[in-house]
Amino acid sequence: QLDDIYVSSYNGISSYAKIPTTFPWWSPRVNATVVHHEDSMFLMGGKARQGDDSYLCFDDIWVYANDQSVADYYSNANTPVPQLSRGETFQSFWIDITRDSTERRPPARAGAYAVSFKGRVYLIGGQTCPKCQSINELGKCTDSDELREKLTLTLTDVWSTEDFKTWRLDVPIAPWQGRNNVFAVVHDGAIYVMASVLKQFYNTFYSTDGVNYQMRGNACALTDVDLVSVVSFNSYLMAFTIGCHDQLSFDQTAVKCDHPYAGPLENRIYTTQNGTTWSLTGRPFDVDSFEKVMHQPYRWGTSADGQGKAVEGEVRYNFKVTSHLDTLFIIGGIKLQAPLDRFGKVYKDTDNPKKNYLEVQAMNDIWISKGLMAGSSVCVDKFDDGLSSAETAINMKKTQDQVECKIRW
Repeated sequence: QLDDIYVSSYNGISSYAKIPTTFPWWSPRVNATVVHHEDSMFLMGGKARQGDDSYLCFDDIWVYANDQSVADYYSNANTPVPQLSRGETFQSFWIDITRDSTERRPPARAGAYAVSFKGRVYLIGGQTCPKCQSINELGKCTDSDELREKLTLTLTDVWSTEDFKTWRLDVPIAPWQGRNNVFAVVHDGAIYVMASVLKQFYNTFYSTDGVNYQMRGNACALTDVDLVSVVSFNSYLMAFTIGCHDQLSFDQTAVKCDHPYAGPLENRIYTTQNGTTWSLTGRPFDVDSFEKVMHQPYRWGTSADGQGKAVEGEVRYNFKVTSHLDTLFIIGGIKLQAPLDRFGKVYKDTDNPKKNYLEVQAMNDIWISKGLMAGSSVCVDKFDDGLSSAETAINMKKTQDQVECKIRW
């Protein structure tokens, strides 16, 4: 868990530099929520590992005061301020808005989404931090991962604010109650929320006012995939997923990985314009071809051997996706990848050359794209009970030029 921030040049590609960590500053944490609203950056919540190996969720809210007007609005007599050097008139710093505050605010949570929409910020989703149930003689929490996950609650309330000082509870229990892995994004004049049943069946909800949410009639769901990130880009809602797909099906429908015709676990991208029907993208794609769209694994999801071929089982997860200046960015994450030798080729055991070795790597690379890939429209399921095979599959012929680059800092 870290408390560092890196800022890039205007285009978000080069010249990354770490912002000096000066007092006051928020404490190290993971799964914090960050949102840009009214030209200011806000950070809230998250969780941190404690000395007994349990986690503590936060309910604090911070604003980055990058000019005097922001500092004046959020400061009070007890607000810590940085020590100015000789000749300095102002230094940017973080302000704890909740310090000494008695105002009602959202309960502590980690992994929530906050979106700026029509003059307000809406806080959606998040999870609680369960108390440790068993501590050993060394004072360490011995709860299993299964128990911690069972005791962790996925919150289904929706809060909103204009200035992060005063909050209101807009939705005590949202219609996605009982689902987990909640994502939220602003797209085409509405807030879209995707939430799953057992992380394998994702329904899409939308709201044009931030308060009243509904599903579109006869809408399709994403089934048999695990969602990693959702972003609005070039009039499309893009869902970055991990899953296995039927290699004998023309539209490569997502299937459980123990399906007899399932391909390897891999990163795939789905797109939609309004959450009704999702299209599974394919690479490469020839708009004049009526042959099966063959998918080649994305380079950001694999290490690829010396011949540019991906190794089966390679996949990237926990990465972040954002858009900036009409460019799509994939940043960091954790990758299950094949190790490379000193010649840049995938390592092979001389005693067992057909065996693939995979290792877990934390990534600090950045990938960019300028366009969308064409795909096939798939509707796997529409209801919470089912997880059936494909109901419809319509070949779509929409394609744009794609530019994919890799940058390391």
